[in-house]
Amino acid sequence: MQRINLILIVCLGLLPGLIRAQQVAHEIPFHKDRASGLLYVDATLNGVQKRFIFDTGASTISINADLYRTLVNAGKISSADVVGNVNVVIASGNSVPGKVLRLRTVQLGNVTLKNVEAIVMPVNDAPLLIGQSIFSQFETVAIDYKNSKIKLENPRQEDAEEVVALREVRFIPCSQAQTSESAIMANLIRAVVKVDDFTEEANVPPPAKAVDKLNPGVTVRYFDNEDYDRAAAIVAKLEASGRYQAVALENMLAFFNYQPISGYLEIWVK
Repeated sequence: MQRINLILIVCLGLLPGLIRAQQVAHEIPFHKDRASGLLYVDATLNGVQKRFIFDTGASTISINADLYRTLVNAGKISSADVVGNVNVVIASGNSVPGKVLRLRTVQLGNVTLKNVEAIVMPVNDAPLLIGQSIFSQFETVAIDYKNSKIKLENPRQEDAEEVVALREVRFIPCSQAQTSESAIMANLIRAVVKVDDFTEEANVPPPAKAVDKLNPGVTVRYFDNEDYDRAAAIVAKLEASGRYQAVALENMLAFFNYQPISGYLEIWVK
């Protein structure tokens, strides 16, 4: 009997691992448009359901101005949910200012995610896109064309004890008069984010072509969606200091063919 009891204990000890290994993947039904080949999924943003294009090339969720107004008018978002500004490229090729939102909930199929980044395109009929800010939260994304389902497996687990640092924050003053801001900003940033290395652009002023694209004030640029929270925290800290009249947040992934540069931010001062 003792041997039987021992075997039962060992088997029961293995059960949690077996159960985890056999967990059913999250499934998102999709509809494929035969003419365009695009995959469409139904997504519910803060309680409002719309049909989106499943776009692995998009860096985040993208909504248009029309849906943004719908969310505002329905009381589903407020000014507190707008966490930054970003320059976006529209169909004409022009760069125009857009908004960055924090969506409280995003539901797709049997998946519900919280505090998800979305970009508001300042165009009424811009396509609604579901992108990497959703799917990068899972280790495996598989498309089951036979059953018309997108399967998401193994949600990424963040280590709560891990201290995530930025590898480098680079200051780029647009004139010699603004070089003194580097040290002031570094002290403000250290209060909210761990940074391994602060650097400063040696060639001041930068090329006029790059400077002309910036709005007056401070622009914080990030190059990887994983660094969004840290970039947003820096923007909030600089705004709270009262020293800077305008602080904008800009996602640069589109300008680098969606090839992320992790742990690196640029802060332009114009």
